[in-house]
Amino acid sequence: MKTKKKKTKGKKLPSEIVVKPLRLALLITLLVIFAVEITYSLFIYMSVIKRPVLVRGLDRKEINPNNFSIFGNYLFMTNLDGRFLRQVDKLTGNTEWEYYGTNIVDAVMDSKRRIYVFSQKPSMLTVFSDKKKIKEIMLLRDIEASNMAIDKSDSFYIADKKTNKIFKYDNDGNPAGEINAASYMPPNSIGKISIDSNNRMFAVIKPGIVKEFDLSTNECIKQIKIPYLTKGSEAYSLISVKRTMEGDIYINDHMGSRMLVFNKKWRIKGVFYQESTRKLRFIACGPIDIDENSVYINNYIIFVFNFI
Repeated sequence: MKTKKKKTKGKKLPSEIVVKPLRLALLITLLVIFAVEITYSLFIYMSVIKRPVLVRGLDRKEINPNNFSIFGNYLFMTNLDGRFLRQVDKLTGNTEWEYYGTNIVDAVMDSKRRIYVFSQKPSMLTVFSDKKKIKEIMLLRDIEASNMAIDKSDSFYIADKKTNKIFKYDNDGNPAGEINAASYMPPNSIGKISIDSNNRMFAVIKPGIVKEFDLSTNECIKQIKIPYLTKGSEAYSLISVKRTMEGDIYINDHMGSRMLVFNKKWRIKGVFYQESTRKLRFIACGPIDIDENSVYINNYIIFVFNFI
């Protein structure tokens, strides 16, 4: 006698019944995570970021801006044709001192208020104290520099566009090491460098990459591909990266005429575009620097923005 097999067609096994609730739970979890991220981003954007407000413009139309940095109460700036260095009072806009030469690239000020001016072809440091030249130092390397930076110990760094390396010198001009920022890339791949209050260095690497170095070891501790860049700006070497005392990171997008603000974990906090009137280009082509209260943008006229 044949026994009839029970038909299972259309019926679900117990293991199949459990699958759908698990999928649903996973979907709900992903939606919750997405909602939290969106809420967090909106909270950061709406409540934490301070909006920049133009407070004044320091009229310096004769300068075609190249490098630009703040030391104490002064702005130091060079022009693209390398004819001079200018020291300007950042509050009044008055010119305190000028130095004329050839192929001047950048300058830094140390803790003793000595000014080191770098010029190239040949590579040379001219040192000033109390606005008087005290010595000239010929560097052993032939450097095609993008800019300079100085750390807490008064050692200074020069970014070399030919080798994509960053060369370190003591305050007597003696070589003190080097950082291999991007030697694997074509020449002119390194852009501006800057050093924050924690002795961390930022180096801009084309296309649109920022590397962070710990200067106690000269090791790269972070590499970030910058999002949200306007097409074309990622290949432009004038992108400046500056970190505030609180850890926020400011990057100017040259081609997009805007500034991007990230927190110390590289979450986007805000994007500031040019003024709505379109008569004032907020970022335009100039480099930036930041002090405790303001951001300075050197765009022929130096625009000073406070945060409210």
